[in-house]
Amino acid sequence: ATSAQHDQAQVKKLQEKISLYKDELRQMRETLITEQTKLLQKQHPESDTAGLHEQAIQMVDELIGME
Repeated sequence: ATSAQHDQAQVKKLQEKISLYKDELRQMRETLITEQTKLLQKQHPESDTAGLHEQAIQMVDELIGME
């Protein structure tokens, strides 16, 4: 195998790993949003659930640097 072929294989492996990590991060983000929404609902039981969910999304995205 040439150096270029080796590099191409290495890049493909890394792309596959990144894809797996992205899926894991998406799942973790969804879990964080769910938990943050529950916490906000406990803190503000009189508030609109949809509004609290949107607030939770914003808070989580700021936390993980996706704003």
